[in-house]
Amino acid sequence: MATRVEAFYPPHTKLGECPLYREEDNTLHYIDAFGPSIHILPLSEPQKARVIHCPELISFMCFCEGGGYIVCYFYGIAKVEENGEWEVLRKMVPDDEKGIRRLNDGAVDSQGRLWFGGVDVSLAEEPHMRDGYEAIGNLYRYDPDGTLTVHEQGGIGCANGTGWSPDDRTMYFTDSYRKIIWAYDFHPTQGTISKKRIFVDRRNLPGEPDGLVVDVEGNIYTFLWGGAKVAKYNPQGELLQEWSINAHRVTHGAWVGKDFNELVLTSAVTEEKSELWEGEEGGALFWLKDIGCVGMRKYKFGRV
Repeated sequence: MATRVEAFYPPHTKLGECPLYREEDNTLHYIDAFGPSIHILPLSEPQKARVIHCPELISFMCFCEGGGYIVCYFYGIAKVEENGEWEVLRKMVPDDEKGIRRLNDGAVDSQGRLWFGGVDVSLAEEPHMRDGYEAIGNLYRYDPDGTLTVHEQGGIGCANGTGWSPDDRTMYFTDSYRKIIWAYDFHPTQGTISKKRIFVDRRNLPGEPDGLVVDVEGNIYTFLWGGAKVAKYNPQGELLQEWSINAHRVTHGAWVGKDFNELVLTSAVTEEKSELWEGEEGGALFWLKDIGCVGMRKYKFGRV
């Protein structure tokens, strides 16, 4: 039986997501998608936490080379400075499609390019994937020069956790609504993917795979929305270990610490309830220690 991990920072977000660790000042940066806001938490001085309020609902954030953040808001891509300055870089969803699609999670590859995908809003109610229905979410790549490439046109229910193997030859991509983590052959120089196959299939298991991180040994960690757990898989897709988290909706994680061998997790509230069970801490931050592995560092957008 896995030990339940309790919160180290109390519930304060509706939908905590996309945590990032900045080594230079030991700070955790993460979003509240429905705040909408960016939170900056000094891990050694949490009383000095501060919040950047955003003008749009946001679903993803990464660090940007030279400072600030790149975010996916529900309908486009923007640059956000730590002083709150907001600049729209690209609008992605036409006004007449805002009721059926929006943007969601992503990640930056080793060449500084942003990979992200969409959500088929019509599938929000469970069961998500109806027999015979072709989801309308896409998979995109956005380059630092502003070039946008569509790598998959349709077929995606809810784009989520994305990452790469330590040798940079495999890309992992999560579709939460399908409850599948996909693997692709990845060409880092060309920025192309091929040979799509199932890496982890959780269709008959509780919880939806949400965020994803990778360690230097090539193990993949998925954070289970509605599953109250973190699950660790080896590079062959075999389940190695699970940790129980005192939140029903675990969303994502970031490697932290001087050795990058601990994970801080974000979470979300459950349908506006403060607790799904007595003492549940949805919307809190959790600190997972003694993992026994070192995590891969996140790349910044614009790195060449």
